[in-house]
Amino acid sequence: MKAENAKLGIGKIYRAEILTIIASIISIAGIVVMIVFGKAVSSNGDTVNNTDVISLIVILVSLVLGIIAFVLNLRGISLASKDEPAFKDALVAVILGLLTSILAGVFSKNRPSLSNAFESANNITELLTAYYIIRGCINLAQQKKDEKIVKSGKTAMTLVFIVWIAAAILKIVPTFIPADSRTVVEGILSIASLVLAIIAYIIYLKVLRKISDIL
Repeated sequence: MKAENAKLGIGKIYRAEILTIIASIISIAGIVVMIVFGKAVSSNGDTVNNTDVISLIVILVSLVLGIIAFVLNLRGISLASKDEPAFKDALVAVILGLLTSILAGVFSKNRPSLSNAFESANNITELLTAYYIIRGCINLAQQKKDEKIVKSGKTAMTLVFIVWIAAAILKIVPTFIPADSRTVVEGILSIASLVLAIIAYIIYLKVLRKISDIL
């Protein structure tokens, strides 16, 4: 079975993820630069604060890359949905995610509780988006009878759910722990969650690249 739309779409999703990684690296690099080189000395000996300039550049670059990545991801999911139904569900999840994200921002100052509710809903839409994209890749791999990609997809799906559950636990568990031990527990849970998230993301990217190659 030919799935040209899925091939092109998944390729765009993969590139969108790479752009997202680049945007994150730029943001982190910007923070480091602001900390280390936040102040510079001008030719006449006066101290010049470069933090605002650096912040503006980093924010603009990250914002532009983020917008490009979002549009590319949306276009990719839309294309892939023409060949695999699971991507149609992913497309709905992405649109709902955008809506909940906007509403969370709108109510962040005046209605913090409502904003938190929309933020939680946004986290769920992100989980569903990842799930349906991976599900779509697994379905396509099964059609191509590529068990390695099917296995990798299922592993990625399991890790995505574990990371999401770990993030939820990270928010709840510390409230039941004595204050003197809370920081240590939060630190351990955060590191464990981060490691799992990185592993899941790497496998997810491999699944996208490999399924695009065999289509």
